Amino acid sequence: MILPECPKVKGYIYLDHNASSPTHPEVLRAMERTADFSGNPSALHQPGQQLRGILNQARMVIQDFVGAHKAQLVFTSGATESNYWILQAPSWRQVILSPFEHPSLSKNIPHTTCAINEDGFINICALNNILQNSPEKTLVSIQMANSESGFLLNMQEVVRVVRAHGAYIHSDATQAFGRIPINFADLDLDAMTVAAHKSGGPKGIGALIVKNPTLLADFIKGGSQEFGFRAGTENTLGIVGFAQTCEHINWQHNSLLRQWHKDLESTIAQICPKAVVLDTQTPRLPNTSLLYMPGKLSTMQTIYFDLKKIAIGTGVSCSSGTSEGMAFLRARNFSHNITQESVRVSSGWSTTQQDLLTFTQEWITLFKEAQKTH
Repeated sequence: MILPECPKVKGYIYLDHNASSPTHPEVLRAMERTADFSGNPSALHQPGQQLRGILNQARMVIQDFVGAHKAQLVFTSGATESNYWILQAPSWRQVILSPFEHPSLSKNIPHTTCAINEDGFINICALNNILQNSPEKTLVSIQMANSESGFLLNMQEVVRVVRAHGAYIHSDATQAFGRIPINFADLDLDAMTVAAHKSGGPKGIGALIVKNPTLLADFIKGGSQEFGFRAGTENTLGIVGFAQTCEHINWQHNSLLRQWHKDLESTIAQICPKAVVLDTQTPRLPNTSLLYMPGKLSTMQTIYFDLKKIAIGTGVSCSSGTSEGMAFLRARNFSHNITQESVRVSSGWSTTQQDLLTFTQEWITLFKEAQKTH
């Protein structure tokens, strides 16, 4: 048996949902039941066709959840693959990104970086100027919500200017999925990335949604799976888990998380007013707080909380452990100290009010200790 006796997360207050959430019990149950259905979804016999029906039903559940029932949804191994795939369309002559896109976008193609304004939103005038001089077949890719801060980008304004110039718009909605309502059709996007594991779904499953399938290049050849774009036997367990994730999203709990985070920030701000990096008026996800502790490196804070059995984050999980600090804070021109001494607290379906209260008290304890030695 390769598994340890007990997962470490069982004894932890887990506040790193923006990296990945614990799998919801209902999702696990759905996946376990799916394992009883043997066969290959591409087979012609009845067991295979039954799995094909399950897969198709799961696809429709996800499409309905994100308002994309008229679009093409293609399953992938996760958000990184989905982001990489949209870049592979052979016709892109220019790609425009925000300064804090996920590395799966920013590190995989030469691109133009669009400026942001002092509040962190995409600078619409700057984007307009870039697009005025852009060639045909330009792709603009802007994340819907920032993973490090929970900050919500001004997607409606971005889409409006993109449409005015005949360019194409993709959004990485991985962090927004399950935290705020999403409607692909109403947003008027050309493509969107979603994944399950930030909201209690399984890891290793995601999707790329496209309005027009001609935007997609054949990603993996060798079979007719996923409408011929991505060969290989479908991850039926993951796909069913993805669909079940949509079924268990609790919007009322998300509202509670928003209030609990406000309470957390209010308490901490009374101790250190500059500790709360983004104020409550900033549009952001209901589950994320970005906290600055003067005199204490983010890595040292993470270690301290880990010893207290509280899991928090320091930024994009794919780039954690780097010395650069959070890309969102760097792009916003926050001071070097803030970029090096800030941590992210992100909650989710398993978070209780007591979890955040316990974290708050431990944060205050560490802050007071840090001030004695600072």
